[in-house]
Amino acid sequence: VDPEDELPEHLEPILRYLTATDDPIESLNPVVVPAIRKMEKTLKKEESKDPYLHVLAAARIVAEERMR
Repeated sequence: VDPEDELPEHLEPILRYLTATDDPIESLNPVVVPAIRKMEKTLKKEESKDPYLHVLAAARIVAEERMR
């Protein structure tokens, strides 16, 4: 996953993968949570009351838990 390109397209399959495995691929660790944070930051800047901010926050929290 390139954290600089096409983040929304890759988020859904990555989250599905994280829920399906007990042992996530280590190379996702430095990418997934920062990518979600970047999406949150961008959306908050453009649409501070967008309800998808809550979805992204939940996705980040789940990813943080699964990537430990």
